[in-house]
Amino acid sequence: MKKRMMLGFTMMAGLILTGCGSDAGTGDDKTVTVSMMTNETEAKLVEWQDQVIADYEEEHPDVKIDIQRLGYDDYVQTLQTKFASGDAPTIFQVENIYLEKYVTNDYVVDMSESKAKDYYEPSQLSNLSLDEKLYALPYNTNVLGVTYNKEIFEEVGIETLPKTESEFYAACEKLEAAGYTPIASGYKETWAIMADMQADYVNSLLSNNEQAIVDLVSREDTFVGNENWTAVLERLQNRRAFMQSDLFGTSWDAATTMVANEEAAMVVSGQWAANNIAEYAEDMELGMFPLPVSENPDDAKFVVQSATAGLGISAAASEEEQQAAMEFMEYYHSPEVATTYAESTNNICVIKDVVVPETSAVYDVVKALEENDVKIVEANFNFPNEQRNAVETLVGEFMLESDTDVTSILEKLDAEFDRIAKE
Repeated sequence: MKKRMMLGFTMMAGLILTGCGSDAGTGDDKTVTVSMMTNETEAKLVEWQDQVIADYEEEHPDVKIDIQRLGYDDYVQTLQTKFASGDAPTIFQVENIYLEKYVTNDYVVDMSESKAKDYYEPSQLSNLSLDEKLYALPYNTNVLGVTYNKEIFEEVGIETLPKTESEFYAACEKLEAAGYTPIASGYKETWAIMADMQADYVNSLLSNNEQAIVDLVSREDTFVGNENWTAVLERLQNRRAFMQSDLFGTSWDAATTMVANEEAAMVVSGQWAANNIAEYAEDMELGMFPLPVSENPDDAKFVVQSATAGLGISAAASEEEQQAAMEFMEYYHSPEVATTYAESTNNICVIKDVVVPETSAVYDVVKALEENDVKIVEANFNFPNEQRNAVETLVGEFMLESDTDVTSILEKLDAEFDRIAKE
């Protein structure tokens, strides 16, 4: 029997709403349609989500869940447009960096009184709360690092996972000598550039200073003169030598397909990479390790983000729709349903009493969590949307040429952040 691991550690976060099993306040045969919009598009997650919705609708024939999925790059703008036009979905994905705006504009309902809090660790709800009120229900958290093919590592003789920069580059050289592309990158989609950077800076910066991004946005700090941000870009530039030549002509899907087809051995991104790879190679044995950011092996730890995104309910929805949405979300976030999520996807579920199969690509992350061998931060890994776009664009330019001067890109980043701050 495969060993399974219980996720009962203190970093777990989330929330459940009460009322599951009622008639959603309809009182008749009328069907209540609950619209739902998310930025989750991984095939395995979509398959699981569709099954959960189908099961719920079968048990609740008076409720219809109408889901729309958008890629991350399009999601925020589309949601803003829907708010402005009065066409907001009943349930939508909320990120904490936009929470204050959503609350101020009366976009989301207060979920603070839900008895379903018992399913979660309340201490981890702060990122989705404002003024001691809770506005969204988290489902998972993010871990960034290196997703790798275990069989290829064994084949080329990488017996110990790299914990230092030099060990990582030595592993890349072994893979390259054996005919593999060490790192597959999908820079045709700009968010993949940011995910690559995040795998570095969440460890090298945010784990030691949770204000690192906030200070840049407020202009309390600058890119130029900050040796930590300089080092992030230098390491990114060093990794470029081990990526495929056409990284800007390669989509994220194509990059993960390279790993699935055993053309490449690794991808640097978040835990979601394993789901994309498994879409084309379901039986591939995958694992994760932290991206080394120094010559100190003690720095090679997973950085786990307290939940910063979850599902909220529109304050503009009718009372009937809100009630139906709350009842669906109680079912959706229940430990029983969440366990099927852990079994079906390679994600870190934040609901208590969820078991993770040993075969999961994130099993090593879960094991490290249980052994308290991780760094947990509450800070959001992302920049606000406009600054994020600037970083992705300018760092993309930086990575187009292998010999681009780091200082020139840092200066351009500061100029853009100054411009945004003045608007």
